[in-house]
Amino acid sequence: MRRPLHIEADLDLTVDGHPVAVRGQGKRVVIEVDEPQTAWRVMRAHRPGADLVRTLAGLLRDHDVDVEVQVGGRAVGRIGSEAEPGLISRALGVPVEVTPPPVPRKVLYGAAVLAALGGLALILRRR
Repeated sequence: MRRPLHIEADLDLTVDGHPVAVRGQGKRVVIEVDEPQTAWRVMRAHRPGADLVRTLAGLLRDHDVDVEVQVGGRAVGRIGSEAEPGLISRALGVPVEVTPPPVPRKVLYGAAVLAALGGLALILRRR
């Protein structure tokens, strides 16, 4: 039987001049960054690979610990016992829950208009 793991963390650092905060209490760790590019820089610093992520996820699950990544105060990813991997994560065998940031309505409307125009162009081209 494994011993329970209790985490206490309070760490502030910078990555390429951008703030990164690591906070932990009990069985939950939150890594907070200011913008998506900072999260990307942090992840690219080590390039862990799928095997390491699977191993880490297994250890976190065994010890009932969750690690959540937040960008600008909004959760974008989670690994651990409470993570609910999506279809792509399960297909890749990497137990990581990813929550993409919300897309502004202007972007959605723009994409819909471009898709409609593209479809219209294909229809007209076939005639």
